[in-house]
Amino acid sequence: MPKSNQSKEIMDRKIDHLKIPLEFNVQHSKNYFEHIKLIHHPIPDVDFEEVDLSVKFFNKKVS
Repeated sequence: MPKSNQSKEIMDRKIDHLKIPLEFNVQHSKNYFEHIKLIHHPIPDVDFEEVDLSVKFFNKKVS
């Protein structure tokens, strides 16, 4: 549990976070995600029995 001095400091910071937007003209920054459009391209029909996910590791086949 924080010490009383730390608790007061935390509460002061929380109050500051509420007061700042009310007293100053602040705006959120852009992240440009609104300019991105994700298009779904599904995998074409695949016979999963034919898919080989094995790899060679130290000259041994690992699957």
